[in-house]
Formats: sequence, structure tokens, C-alpha cells
Amino acid sequence: MRVDGALRGARLQTPGVLTVGEQGRVDAKDVQVGEATICGHLSGRLSARRCVRIAAGGRFSGKLITPKLILEEGAVLEEADVE
Repeated sequence: MRVDGALRGARLQTPGVLTVGEQGRVDAKDVQVGEATICGHLSGRLSARRCVRIAAGGRFSGKLITPKLILEEGAVLEEADVE
């Protein structure tokens, strides 16, 4: 699933990969994915079974649960609680 615009909601779930494009913005209370790549902005509670990558220019705020976190230079974690 790829988000290049704005997406708001209580819950977003996919067993595959969620990609938030550079112009994308996701605001959700609960996001459950296999993997996530954030190039835009994601806020909420993000749970990834495999991996989360936050690209240069990507922003995350909220609670992050993942076994593997990759932060590129220039990625931003704002008020993030990481497990």
C-alpha cells in the first residue's frame, strides 16, 4: 500500500508493506503492517512485524513497535516512544 496524499483514520492494517511517499501524510491511532517505509509523515501508533525505515526527510511521531528500525540521515523522530 502506498500513500501519496493525506490519510486519516482510527485503524490502518496491511500484512505487506506500507510506503508513505514524500508528499504523504498518515494520521491514524493504530497502524499495523509487515514493513513500513516513511518518506513523508506518519503519526500514531505504528506496529511493524519486520522492519521500519524512515528515509531522509521522513518524520514519525507517536509509538513505534518494531524488531528492526532503520533511520537514514535526516530522518526525524518527534516525541516518539520506540520499542
